[in-house]
Amino acid sequence: MIESQNAVVGNINAEECYLKRMPILSTEECEQVSETVIGLREHWVQRHQKSIFYSLGAASYMDASQGRFHEYREKTKLYNPVLETHFDWLYKRLAQKFSEHLGETCRYDAALSYPGFHIFIGDGRTEGAASRHYDLQYDNIDWSSYGQVQLSRQLSYTLALRLPASGSGLYVWNVNDRALRTLSPEERKRHLEQNQTPAYESYETGQMVVHNGHYLHQIARLRQMLEGQQRITLQGHAVWTESGWILYW
Repeated sequence: MIESQNAVVGNINAEECYLKRMPILSTEECEQVSETVIGLREHWVQRHQKSIFYSLGAASYMDASQGRFHEYREKTKLYNPVLETHFDWLYKRLAQKFSEHLGETCRYDAALSYPGFHIFIGDGRTEGAASRHYDLQYDNIDWSSYGQVQLSRQLSYTLALRLPASGSGLYVWNVNDRALRTLSPEERKRHLEQNQTPAYESYETGQMVVHNGHYLHQIARLRQMLEGQQRITLQGHAVWTESGWILYW
């Protein structure tokens, strides 16, 4: 298993980044953001009819999938003003931190969704785990107006803001989709058989978990999340373009 890098992150190499951690917010700031998210409940979208899972903001992996980039753009126009009004200071800090650790310009583009929020509200049940996946949401985006773009240089990030008492985290397998493409069918099968057990990477409030999205991963099952408990995280991605890294969701 590739070792998780649990120390505070130094410079980030997007193509090699299995997982690193970056402190972003204090406990008080996490509470400030969480309360603001709760106060914006009228803007939440329930993502599954019978689920406790909501989002705030347009998410390209859901809203732009299956050729619905235009629909995603329309939702972006609706949600970005709300996000910018209430979280401008947070976005500035996020861009600054990424710029420091990538050593390159990081910016937002109003044509793409600003990083948004996942919200789980406990109802006393155990919430089923999400699907295992690679972060391929960039395939849903029209990058034609951005000049040179290197989709191999992408990052995904989760900033935990409020967590249930039972905790939360991410399962990550030592299976890289880009590496798999270089293997023969027999080598691929053997590699998958040898790496069936994931590492569990726990979240901590105020700390951002950063990875390149190319490793197979999955939101860990929420266990015994009592009624009223909340799991709130900031979610987003970054892709390298010739005019700088674009931070989006």
